[in-house]
Amino acid sequence: MDEAIFFQDANFKGKYLDMRVSGLNDAPTSVFMCNDCISSFKIGPYVKAHLCKNAHCAGDSEWDGAVDIIGPYSINNLEDINDWISHIKISTYSPFGDQFVQAFSLPEFNVGHAGLFPPG
Repeated sequence: MDEAIFFQDANFKGKYLDMRVSGLNDAPTSVFMCNDCISSFKIGPYVKAHLCKNAHCAGDSEWDGAVDIIGPYSINNLEDINDWISHIKISTYSPFGDQFVQAFSLPEFNVGHAGLFPPG
């Protein structure tokens, strides 16, 4: 599975944007849904999602400008970044070659601030 699905409403409801690594893999959310309106999402296995606060990921190098998540991962109700995502980029990763530690700032693996860190 090379897809990630982003939903306008909590609990995986409402309008959605279905992205695939082999197809649509880099897009501002305003083109397909609305700007800053994502409330839940599902990321498939071997998919890395780069979720940006600003269109075209401007300022994504700032600590609060982007969130990176590796799948499989799903969250039915975003907390700190609810209605925050303006641009999404997805790509594949290999668990056998690419190694990351996924860190979350909220309990129970909820996305507040999250990041991927290489070993070391």
